[in-house]
Amino acid sequence: MLPVIDTLEIARKLGHTKKNNLNALLEHHDIARDGDAHRALSDVVALKDYYFKVIHGNVDYTAKTFIEHVEYEIEEYLPSVLHDLPQLVSDGGEMKFSYSDKKGAVTERAITPYGWARTAKGLMIHGLCHLRNERRSFYAENITR
Repeated sequence: MLPVIDTLEIARKLGHTKKNNLNALLEHHDIARDGDAHRALSDVVALKDYYFKVIHGNVDYTAKTFIEHVEYEIEEYLPSVLHDLPQLVSDGGEMKFSYSDKKGAVTERAITPYGWARTAKGLMIHGLCHLRNERRSFYAENITR
């Protein structure tokens, strides 16, 4: 089981701001947002930056540093075909695969993975998609090779 870090609870205990919504926290702590508000990956990165700023004093933590702070029990849910994923995230390596979208179209993809998460729909991998040159999320079940 992954540990939960509740940034709202942290913000309330610190009491730095009257409002504890993400935009207020980012503005108060002078943290730049990477991407649009209310987009999942942008919000997650902003929350990570907030957490590391208030707990560790800076936002310049890499995925490798973050992984070192959180213990993942990946054997439970990471498919064996993705056994290299934690190392790729840690090293900033490239991951190549064939991906079938919801219409059944298959494309060859190369991404630099940022991380992964279990969702109600299955395992989701997040990363910079080299085909689109933007942050994207991919469901593991749609990876065909």
